[in-house]
Amino acid sequence: MPIPCLPRKHGQARNKALELPMIKRLSAASTLLKTLLSMFVAPSAVYFTTCPDVPNLECLTSDAELEELSKKILINSEGLRLQVVEKDGHYFTLNNTRLQVCQWLETRGQCNTVRIETVPLKSVPDGIKRMMVVPPPVVYPQDEFDERDQQSRRRRQSEESGEEEDTSLLNETEGDIRMDTSKQLMPTNTYFLK
Repeated sequence: MPIPCLPRKHGQARNKALELPMIKRLSAASTLLKTLLSMFVAPSAVYFTTCPDVPNLECLTSDAELEELSKKILINSEGLRLQVVEKDGHYFTLNNTRLQVCQWLETRGQCNTVRIETVPLKSVPDGIKRMMVVPPPVVYPQDEFDERDQQSRRRRQSEESGEEEDTSLLNETEGDIRMDTSKQLMPTNTYFLK
């Protein structure tokens, strides 16, 4: 014998019928808003979240593995996107592997920009926040040819102007010749032990 249904009030059924389409409309509006507000940046503009145990994050994966990962990401319906956190005006990724794939694709000319989803800094744990550090700029030593070219230019300028050659960049101390870093920024690899 079927269980008798309790009669519902007329208003309850009507509200439930309106509730589902309203949720669908809000969800569609939310998705549209996210799409309109999403930002696109170059993958090279996003920093890795540093790990204390791994000194160089860029060399974690081989080219073959990166190619395979990129195919999987591109097949995915979401496509290329990064979840990032903005801290002190810089973007840091929450997924280092995905960023590495995007940067790899960028170097091959297949991905100039990537869509980013910004996660609020408040929602990131303190331990992760401490790992979001901008790496120091890399200073490459000048090529020997460039150094000779600069010296010959200075000699020519001093000969043309009739002045003596400017040797203020060189300091002789303890028989070693080093660059004066107050005038020109060049890293020195000389360490003195006492």
